[in-house]
Amino acid sequence: MIKLSEFMNDSDEWHAFWTGFTEPFTVWWRQPIPFGYYRDVIAQEYHYYRLGKAAAASLIIGLATAFILSLRRSQSSLRGTKPRGNLTPHRSPR
Repeated sequence: MIKLSEFMNDSDEWHAFWTGFTEPFTVWWRQPIPFGYYRDVIAQEYHYYRLGKAAAASLIIGLATAFILSLRRSQSSLRGTKPRGNLTPHRSPR
């Protein structure tokens, strides 16, 4: 059973999580894992590092989805039509 009192209760766990969370945002200037203290922390708390990466990936996907949906709504409001789903076939008016 997971004890919630022991979840993220140490600074090493927070450092590993934060390093994992910020890494996906550094796509353009990919940095290797820092040397010394942080490399040891990530090696010991690798599961928190992976949890941070998963949280960042979820955030990126959510933001991208929200951005795409807002673009679709704004484009449809300019045309005066309702947004269509991708599975709805387009039928020309007769």
